[in-house]
Amino acid sequence: MNNIYTVTLDAGCYTEGWSTMAEARNHLVEALVEDGRHGYITDPSGRTFRIDDAAWRAWDAGFDWATREWEAHPNPVSTGPWRPCAADAMPLVDVDRDHSDRDALAEIACEAARTQWDEMLWNARKGLPSMARTWSAYQTAIFDFVRSGTGNGCVMARAGCAKTTTAVEATRLIPQGKKTGIFAVNYDNAVELRAKVADGVEARTFNSLGARVFNATYPRARKNEDKVRDTIKRVTGSTRWSPFLTAADKAVRLAKATLAKDTPEAILEIVDRYDLDWSDPSNPKANPNDPRQRADFAQVVLSSLQACLANTAEFDFDDQIWIPVKQKMRVPQYDLSFIDEAQDTNRMQMALIWMASRDRVVVIGDDRQAIYSFRGADPRAFQVMQDTFRTKLFPLTTTYRCPRLVVELAQVYVPDYECGPGAPDGSVTRCAHERVLDHVRPGDFVISRSNAPLISLCLQAIRAGVPATVKGRDIGKELRTFLVAGERSLGAHCTKAEFTVWINAWAEQEIAAREAAGRSSDVIADKRDAVLALWAFANTISEAKDRLEGIFGDSAPQKMVTFLTTHKAKGMERERCFVLESTYRPKKSTEEANMWYVAITRTKRELILVDAPVTQEGS
Repeated sequence: MNNIYTVTLDAGCYTEGWSTMAEARNHLVEALVEDGRHGYITDPSGRTFRIDDAAWRAWDAGFDWATREWEAHPNPVSTGPWRPCAADAMPLVDVDRDHSDRDALAEIACEAARTQWDEMLWNARKGLPSMARTWSAYQTAIFDFVRSGTGNGCVMARAGCAKTTTAVEATRLIPQGKKTGIFAVNYDNAVELRAKVADGVEARTFNSLGARVFNATYPRARKNEDKVRDTIKRVTGSTRWSPFLTAADKAVRLAKATLAKDTPEAILEIVDRYDLDWSDPSNPKANPNDPRQRADFAQVVLSSLQACLANTAEFDFDDQIWIPVKQKMRVPQYDLSFIDEAQDTNRMQMALIWMASRDRVVVIGDDRQAIYSFRGADPRAFQVMQDTFRTKLFPLTTTYRCPRLVVELAQVYVPDYECGPGAPDGSVTRCAHERVLDHVRPGDFVISRSNAPLISLCLQAIRAGVPATVKGRDIGKELRTFLVAGERSLGAHCTKAEFTVWINAWAEQEIAAREAAGRSSDVIADKRDAVLALWAFANTISEAKDRLEGIFGDSAPQKMVTFLTTHKAKGMERERCFVLESTYRPKKSTEEANMWYVAITRTKRELILVDAPVTQEGS
């Protein structure tokens, strides 16, 4: 029998041997370049493990398990190798109890634990620093508060400052008998937390908690993610979808998220605050600035909200929280509630947590990473929670991700951000926009505030033979609507010059109308520029559509250069990041400064600031 672990991607498109399970697993992670793609690892005995999302969780749980065992052991070096069995690891994979092969997950967790233990043992015997954690003074203060403090707390956790690690450890210090929940905005965060928190602690998304309440009250309701869309069609009597109805759909969802009042004034405030736009390149009469159209729009949204609330026979994602809050349903009570990524919460989610909190609350997040106001998050959510729950502030401001030179750059806008002890200098360099493709390599991030320059650079990279993708299928879908509108107005065989004249005329009209109304025109300019960036690499509408299909995805594979906006990059990190500096305006507002801070703190080693294109500098 050989001692080789074999990696195979789905459809058998790639196979290679590796000497350890860890090497095989790490290679497989890097090789998976599309969402939904999985692979297989075959061990030396011939057993094959299907590596899917549950396997990733099992692997991470095994690593954490070994670290805990190491830290708890009085003399781990004298113990020597540790070889837990699959039965020991079974509790680690309880989060995936419905998985088709939990025995395989337990084996994967065991292999991860053995790998981690052996590496720590090797380091200890060689006199190298242990991988076991040493907690900082900041973290110790948080742990003491959770273990024996009173009242509510607020953890100000800056970028890369071990927020999740600290929260997970804190859950192991909770006094017995205290019902505890840790609530996340994002599903992936909740899954990660669920695999790591102490036994007995519930890790949920806000929607999971809301769904539990909604389903208990309306057990026969069916899920319909098109509920808002269907409701708007019934309210308006429309059969053909249009930009007006798309904007109404967004307004209904934002009204739910912000718990807006049931008045036309409140709806029109949403229109203006979130820059909702129902201009239609194929319908010159559509005008978001026309008072009569605005009044009609507000009435459609209000009628749709009332119909959604009355229709409890079906529900969508937002209804799982919105209806329980609006109907003041009975919510499960928690003695201790942790709120993860608190800066990304909206008023609806805040209301649910208020209803669920029986005693203590610990708010965790970073007010300087509040960048999601465009989708309904309260830009003051962190401060509102501090005030509402009257919290004691605990800083967690030492980053273990970013090198010293990047931290110094971030301190311009976030003065309390600091390096960990012995942090490397890293590097902050500059690069001409025209030279970006000479320097990027697979695994790098290229980050921008807006979409248009990313699309152009990605298409140039692909043309040059560099594997590249733009993160965000939703962006591609929106751009496709413009191509379809152009096709409808000009015909499928219109020339590039005709399309350019058409979309420029539309953009000029919309920008003028917005500026006259005192509204930002940025969103219009970015849409126009993004569509034209596609046309620069196509000669027909059909070719432009094909370009869309080829470059947009929802993953960020290590084998490719990933072009992405700041919003898509949040929560991620890379060794090297290129940031298109000219697309940012950090001096304009707090949220714009936050965008800059989030962008530059994605890097672990090298930050390359990209200058404006020569034509842009000239203008």
